[in-house]
Amino acid sequence: APGKGEYAVVDSQGREVPHQRSGDDIRFAAEVPSMGYSLYRLMDSRPRSTKSEIRVGKKKLENRFFKITLDANGVITSIIEKNTGREVVPVGQRANLLQLFEDKPTDWPAWDIDFHYEDKWEDITSVECIEVVENGPVRGAIEITRSFGKSRIRQTIAIYADVPRIDFLTWVDWHESWKCLKASFP
Repeated sequence: APGKGEYAVVDSQGREVPHQRSGDDIRFAAEVPSMGYSLYRLMDSRPRSTKSEIRVGKKKLENRFFKITLDANGVITSIIEKNTGREVVPVGQRANLLQLFEDKPTDWPAWDIDFHYEDKWEDITSVECIEVVENGPVRGAIEITRSFGKSRIRQTIAIYADVPRIDFLTWVDWHESWKCLKASFP
């Protein structure tokens, strides 16, 4: 965004499209034809209010595509695909469970992960903070911060109003040796 003011996003026909501000960015879903382009303009005017179908809390994210439930540690316990009603996470299992494995290969430590690496691991479930970082008409997101050993992880889980996708944006400040990190999904 060019500044701190209010802006509207309009398409080539002059229709305002739903958008939201996220820090210095303006987010909106663009419709672009295959092998083509679309023109959108940022207008220096007050945007009209847009009703959001996205619901975000520290233990739940929901849009028209998914209903996601997290436990108190920010680990996913349920993902329901709303069009079919299908539960994606098997009963008793968890998704996006971060796991720290011991990684001491017999040869080539920079390139090799031996088969026995799965013999010794720990789940990374301790949480420093869970907070809602976006809840708008285009995107909703929570941010989970975890620490382990000398390292720290900050992960954003995001859902969208018009895109049937769940994003996991993960930043790791890594200070471990002989370890590897895995995001486990059943």
